[in-house]
Amino acid sequence: MNIADHASAAPQSPALIIDDDAVSYGDLHARSQRVAALLHDAGLRRGDGVALVLPNRPEFFEITWGCQLSGLYYTAVNTHFTADEVAYVIDDSDAKAVFVDAFMAELAGHVRNANGAVRVHIAVGGDLPAFQSYEDALVAAGEPPPVSDGSEMLYSSGTTGRPKAVRRPLPADGNGSWAQSV
Repeated sequence: MNIADHASAAPQSPALIIDDDAVSYGDLHARSQRVAALLHDAGLRRGDGVALVLPNRPEFFEITWGCQLSGLYYTAVNTHFTADEVAYVIDDSDAKAVFVDAFMAELAGHVRNANGAVRVHIAVGGDLPAFQSYEDALVAAGEPPPVSDGSEMLYSSGTTGRPKAVRRPLPADGNGSWAQSV
């Protein structure tokens, strides 16, 4: 079963438990569909990249599942990286959208200027100058795109130099079969 199946079968069941808070499968799936819609509205299409400069928080899972549903690559960027390292990963991953934790204001300024190809700058958990609020972006999003298979783009640790991307090919049929099997 995947998140959508759980959301349909048991929408109130907890999908995530963080401290004393729980996020239900229904809420996780609905918000992930909003993420898919906002990225599609911004012009991202199958195979495009999204970077997440976020610590462990519920929105991380909403965004990654939204990317999976949209056929997008997502890259989790280490929040302990320097501004230069973050900029490198954003540039190297060809990210068209970046989600940054609002508590990383100093780093966000560097992220904002890291790559001219980035079209979407979203602040998660608060406001940042020149970034759209995550909650406002979800509210403004249109209809979700058709389901397609996305994938993570991981990076090596970079112990002998810059981190290296590990980009898995997207499934050829792109019909959401991977997203449906998670």
